[in-house]
Amino acid sequence: MRSRLGTNSRAVTFTVEAGCPPESFRQAHPEFFENSIVSVKLLTKCPPQDGGDWTFTTMNRVPATKQYTVTATVADECEYGFMLVNSLGDEIFEVGGSNVDTPMRNAECIEPVPAGGNLYWNRRMSQHMGSTSIKWAWGHCQEECPILCKIIALSNATENNVYSVLERDKDEIWHRAEGTFKSIHAGYNDLWAVKNDNTVYVSTIDNLNISSSNWQSVPSGTLPGSLESIDVGLEEAYFVRTDNKYYAKPADNSGAWRVMPGGLKQVAVGKQYLYGLTHSPTNPSTSGWVWACVLPCSGTGIHTDFPEGRTARQCEVSLDYVYCTSETNKVYRMDARLSFFRNGHDASGGLWGWPVTRPVSSWTLIPNIQAKMVTVGDFNVWAIDTEGTVKFCPQPCNDGQWVTPTGVPKGIVYIDASKYN
Repeated sequence: MRSRLGTNSRAVTFTVEAGCPPESFRQAHPEFFENSIVSVKLLTKCPPQDGGDWTFTTMNRVPATKQYTVTATVADECEYGFMLVNSLGDEIFEVGGSNVDTPMRNAECIEPVPAGGNLYWNRRMSQHMGSTSIKWAWGHCQEECPILCKIIALSNATENNVYSVLERDKDEIWHRAEGTFKSIHAGYNDLWAVKNDNTVYVSTIDNLNISSSNWQSVPSGTLPGSLESIDVGLEEAYFVRTDNKYYAKPADNSGAWRVMPGGLKQVAVGKQYLYGLTHSPTNPSTSGWVWACVLPCSGTGIHTDFPEGRTARQCEVSLDYVYCTSETNKVYRMDARLSFFRNGHDASGGLWGWPVTRPVSSWTLIPNIQAKMVTVGDFNVWAIDTEGTVKFCPQPCNDGQWVTPTGVPKGIVYIDASKYN
């Protein structure tokens, strides 16, 4: 570096999250972001410097993340920023002058400075007086990326069979993590998982890594009974017992279980709605409906007849749609939104008489797939087909254009999607 730094110069470790460029900026520059990011550079300019040149320092990627870090010597009078480099060698800046399209222009954490007839929006060390560690998300004023939808999967491996990938990065490497389970259930950041002996464990998506994923055993005595199935929403985890009673508690495993209305054999929780497959050991005629309620579910709900004679096997729900597989491996879709009317009047505050149903015609058959199970993310509906192949189809998948992502590891047998921002 050609500049002579002031007496406050020091070594500063810079870290940047490169995995979440602002979506509006991505859309404005598709020619850059349609290619993968392969490196990140730190830009520093520390007056007095001949000609005001920038120094470019290649940052080091943190394994199994999209974080990049480097330590550089700077002072409080320096300016800095970060530059992305894609697989074609193209570069794009997050900082710069008003004559350059950058995501940090007009950002609240940047102080604009006029110079040479231009207005500059560079990050400034003067906002970090004395700091020796600085972290940002590229193009944002936050240190962390917003939590995005992640695909969480299990393989048929006998040890460490957990995998995860951001949904939008589905063609990149799916990262393997410590833990061996038969089912896994993702909330916003909370994870619940079940081993072959039906013991239950909790962790978070942030903790997933190959060395230690911080799985904590849930003592069987704290569970509400013998396990049939689990699912996790934005706020709560749901536990279905083998006698079809089901319960809810905070998704982070704090607090106590509360009993839920009715009886289910399987439950699917989205952002606004809970969908489940009904079951009654004492009255088989009430079993086999797809039942739905508006979270947090106080007993008001709607039944829906399912095609193929109430043979729904498994369901997942997004903000807009519910997707269910049948015993014959077909995939059906229905509008997830619930409207509560009885005799032409709004009944959203009262209990429904039974059976009040939406007709079979509410369902749409999704073409071109024979599926063992489905899940639904931010952009896509996902399936594991009867050949064991993971596929996705952009929602609502009217045309059945299923695609196999290239980064999927071999032997995936279970799949779920997190509840994203």
